[in-house]
Amino acid sequence: MKYSLPGGLISNLFHMKLTTNLIRIVGKMNLAK
Repeated sequence: MKYSLPGGLISNLFHMKLTTNLIRIVGKMNLAK
């Protein structure tokens, strides 16, 4: 799937940011255990 629209790229970056935030939160929770 190719994104020809800039909006697709923006949503892709936003999704990546959300994913990294989730990973960070999970990592903090694992450290807190």
